[in-house]
Amino acid sequence: MSRRSRRLLLAGCTAAGLLLSLTTTQAAPLPLPSGTVVRVNVGPGNAEAPSTGYTSADVYYPAVSATGRYVVFTSANPGLVQVAPRCKSAEFFLNGSQVYRRDLTRGSTELVSVRPDGCPSRGGGVDGNSVSADGRYVAFFSAAPDLVRGITPPPGQETVFMRDMVRGRTYAVSVSYDGRQANNNSA
Repeated sequence: MSRRSRRLLLAGCTAAGLLLSLTTTQAAPLPLPSGTVVRVNVGPGNAEAPSTGYTSADVYYPAVSATGRYVVFTSANPGLVQVAPRCKSAEFFLNGSQVYRRDLTRGSTELVSVRPDGCPSRGGGVDGNSVSADGRYVAFFSAAPDLVRGITPPPGQETVFMRDMVRGRTYAVSVSYDGRQANNNSA
């Protein structure tokens, strides 16, 4: 059994939100002490996310990186991150769910489902979140028409996207060999 496979990371959605329990049977350090239970869907400064018609407990599809440092999840609460004033509009609050990545080491949350200009997408993330072992890449599927220029999922259908959190770029993954939009549901 490899060192990584012996680490147990459990994520669960509860009435209080997304909780992460960290347990290890190896010497490699976790971002928090073994046995720690942490709520990850919190707003800036680790405070309860402000009420905006949704509750911060509205959390879906958690995924944890192999290192245990990053947790990716979907939420309909826009109060989990601060949005630049140029991006703020009633549109963001009506967009539905967005995908977030929580860094347990730094105690910070980033919006993953963003447009090329850095503002929240219209339609955000739907579900199917996945995160690479080191937390750099986040994959999700969405019907949002503005995550990647030139890629608009057909009405009622979804495209698989991957965001490189280091480079700050989002890529459409479910495209044809020549880069064209897929013609059917990819999710």
